[in-house]
Amino acid sequence: MTPYLVICLGIFSLLTIRIIKKSGLKIVLPAALIARALLFFTEPSLSEDPYRYLWDGERIAQGESPYQTSPKISGEERVFYEKIK
Repeated sequence: MTPYLVICLGIFSLLTIRIIKKSGLKIVLPAALIARALLFFTEPSLSEDPYRYLWDGERIAQGESPYQTSPKISGEERVFYEKIK
């Protein structure tokens, strides 16, 4: 998949360079401003599970690997979850 992505990005960049040279900033700048304005009202795409990062950090701080046990298994202890409330 990576070679196809590189090829597509190369073709896209060549096409955009041709468009910029032909039309200059008359088309590119308004298009960029419209895209920015449309994206201004959307929510940022952030992680949906910040507690997972806290749990991973707690496991690492204890010298354990966060990949050995799942949060569901250790959640039964409720020790860590009481600390973050």
